Amino acid sequence: MKIIILTFITLFTLQLVQGQSFKSAAQVPNDNVSVSDNMTLYPNPVTVDEFTVKAEQKIETVEVYNVLGNSVFFYKNESMNSFVKVNVSRFEKGLYIVKVVFADQKASIKKILIK
Repeated sequence: MKIIILTFITLFTLQLVQGQSFKSAAQVPNDNVSVSDNMTLYPNPVTVDEFTVKAEQKIETVEVYNVLGNSVFFYKNESMNSFVKVNVSRFEKGLYIVKVVFADQKASIKKILIK
């Protein structure tokens, strides 16, 4: 069962990176999307009501998707900080995909687990 879930999550992430799914992912050009380490999500797994997105560069937007591909959270960072706190108190427990778009219009994607 774990292998099937991990395979699904991997394929889900690749589809998001390649722009094959989700309108908001398609708005970011494919060559500007990465699954790299230019941002950190903590704590991960999340056992409290929020997690923090921290990056080396200014964050423009943060979007969170459930495993079905539905956007469940969107935040436009008007102050253009390099960190954003995301309140997950109303999220169901489970795995989510976090997409961050930076000020230079490049994006990064990571997985986060809400417990």
